[in-house]
Amino acid sequence: MRVAVISDTHGNIKAATRALLMAGKTDMVVHAGDYFSDAAKLQRQSDVPVIGVKGNCDRLSFGPLEEILDVAGVKIYLTHGHSYGVKHSMAELQKRVSKLRAQVVIYGHTHVPQVEWVDGSLYLNPGSLHSPRGSNGKTFAVLDIGNGQPSAQILELEA
Repeated sequence: MRVAVISDTHGNIKAATRALLMAGKTDMVVHAGDYFSDAAKLQRQSDVPVIGVKGNCDRLSFGPLEEILDVAGVKIYLTHGHSYGVKHSMAELQKRVSKLRAQVVIYGHTHVPQVEWVDGSLYLNPGSLHSPRGSNGKTFAVLDIGNGQPSAQILELEA
């Protein structure tokens, strides 16, 4: 399974569309919040499922704050991260992931791309397709799951 992962698009559908094209053939798209409505817009132009959650900029949107997904036998926890204070500490998010026993956690909010293994779980933040921090450009990620083993890479949107 190949999953395109985006976050913090903040209405930049053009960049999100370009990122999905650059990701190539995927089986699913995951949007980790800020703007939840962007996930719905992307779903209308996609032939694969687009799963999204609300972020801190989605107060007036109707949608989930978190999702727990089973993708090819791998348990994925999807959240924006603002509810766990991820800009200051990962401790609260790590507690939630540990409680859920998620193998992968996908989050956003910081606008900083990250792929890191922590206590047996893969933490994936695709960065931002609107206003990146901690990188030279707008970023997104691709999550690959083969034989029950997840791996991810951060990609930079081509200019």
